[in-house]
Amino acid sequence: MKLLTLSNRLLAACLLAAVPALSTHALASGETASASAPITQGVGVVRAVNPRAGTVSLDAGPIPAIGMPAMTMAYPVRGKSLFARLRIGEEVRFTLVQRGETMQIDSIEPAAAR
Repeated sequence: MKLLTLSNRLLAACLLAAVPALSTHALASGETASASAPITQGVGVVRAVNPRAGTVSLDAGPIPAIGMPAMTMAYPVRGKSLFARLRIGEEVRFTLVQRGETMQIDSIEPAAAR
């Protein structure tokens, strides 16, 4: 029983020691636990809409602010309500937000709406 208690104490000490290091890394890299920061805006053409999967495929132009060349890619979309006005073949403007390791479309609208 003493060995188990010693093991639990050692594990707890290691976990507690790791927390400040993880927090320091997150602060140094500019990450926050709950915030999502807008990255940039882009323009593209809708190639596919998949509300069930929560994605829209865009043939997007280059986004120099994040070093992304022009490409066709399926992006996750923040909410299903954003799909309402999208039509395949339509030019759109969109805003990307970084959420963890994923870039997500936070807003999207027909380019003609502006």
